[in-house]
Amino acid sequence: MRNFEELSTSVRIRGSRRQFDESVRAYGAGAYRSATIALWICLLLDLVEKLRILADSGDAAAKALIAEVDKARKDQDVQKMVAFEGGLLDRACSDFELITPREMTELERLRQDRHACAHPSFHGEGEEPYDMAPEQVRAYMVLVVDSVLSQPPVVGKALVERFIADTKGASWPTEDLVGYLRERYFQRARSNVMQNILRVAVKAGIRPPDEDNSIARRCVATLAAAAEIDRPQVGETIRHVLTSWRDNLSDDDLLRIVGALGVFSECWSAFPTEEPSIRAPSSPPT
Repeated sequence: MRNFEELSTSVRIRGSRRQFDESVRAYGAGAYRSATIALWICLLLDLVEKLRILADSGDAAAKALIAEVDKARKDQDVQKMVAFEGGLLDRACSDFELITPREMTELERLRQDRHACAHPSFHGEGEEPYDMAPEQVRAYMVLVVDSVLSQPPVVGKALVERFIADTKGASWPTEDLVGYLRERYFQRARSNVMQNILRVAVKAGIRPPDEDNSIARRCVATLAAAAEIDRPQVGETIRHVLTSWRDNLSDDDLLRIVGALGVFSECWSAFPTEEPSIRAPSSPPT
């Protein structure tokens, strides 16, 4: 397992790193309940700060949410502030895609353990105070860093929409597409968001919006360039889309697949070998 210094260095936001280091110090002192509570606070602080960054960048939903919590704090409306914190994981997942559904499920376990550590009312009569195993606390630390603290403040849906707009716009680059994709998307997006962008590229390369072949060409070029950055992810995305579309492809779709995706071996493995309507060539088409 990675050491604490490596984990701390991975935290993007300075305030979040200070709070994370506080959790680490509690862990080092053997105060595992305190470390769990501090880690949960760190998670909430980081999510709120990323929502503020999104609000400052013009995201309407983030603006509305931050305005809501700022008003509650100004009014000292404790009930609303507690409700905000209670729903923050769900909003981060469903509204902003800052975390994935699986990460949310795992972080919910941290929330429950935090509650058990912080609230005496969670203990039954005669029960010993809730205790945390050091291995579980360390696992939570890795989870929080990997799923939230080390991640950029980028909304998944907004990034996919930006890609779609880019393929239709006049600013599409004519040189160094690899560098453009890396800087504009790959360095900003989580893996699941990149998969969504690549799915858009695969689908539009086969069935371009409004039958606009210029969009299709840009999407095919995106896949070729993205393969230089993360070849396995591109191949897996191609296989996933073609497998799901396999039984509903027209002759025109098949022709486009050969021309657009035939250089990828995953294109051919998406079809059963007995399928007569499409067959892998002896060598990839040029």
